[in-house]
Amino acid sequence: MKTINKTFLLTVALVVLATFTFAQQMIQGYQGGDEAYLSSLPPMVLSPQSAATTLPTEVDNSVQIYFPQQNNGSDLYMYNQDGTGSCIYVSTVFYEYAYEYNRLKGLAGNTPQTRFAPNSLYNHINGGNIGAPSDFTVAHPLMQEYGVMSEADWGNLERLDYLRWQSGYDLYHRMRIHRITGAEHIAIGTNPVKI
Repeated sequence: MKTINKTFLLTVALVVLATFTFAQQMIQGYQGGDEAYLSSLPPMVLSPQSAATTLPTEVDNSVQIYFPQQNNGSDLYMYNQDGTGSCIYVSTVFYEYAYEYNRLKGLAGNTPQTRFAPNSLYNHINGGNIGAPSDFTVAHPLMQEYGVMSEADWGNLERLDYLRWQSGYDLYHRMRIHRITGAEHIAIGTNPVKI
């Protein structure tokens, strides 16, 4: 009986250790500060017209119709990612991508078709851990390779929906339509800053 209990406990301990090790490797394999990626980013090259433009000290893009807004309204949609590690996906998918896509298409960001779900990508890298950290050196390549899914296709903007992967060829096909073409770094002053 004692041998069975010891064997059972040892088996449970090994399964827990293997699961933890796998989760750590998965998270470490997908996360963080990839210097090779940062070094590969080409510099942003401005057109002569853009280079000659005097820029304002600050700009508030949130007042533009392209920024994510509440359904069929003009109230700013504030995404609550409290308690999750999805901050990079919220900023790059929900705010940055949505604004740029809507601006280029001349669309208001106030419908499920013009807002984009951060968890449609975050769920692929978090290893089932709601607090798994995120990094733009992972987010941008995923956005380039796979694209982002609209709120309409993902089904919600719930921060606690961090485990699910969407299913359906048509949804992933539409997701691929929403890919970025690449990322660049911006030189600020004499020291290039990779953004």
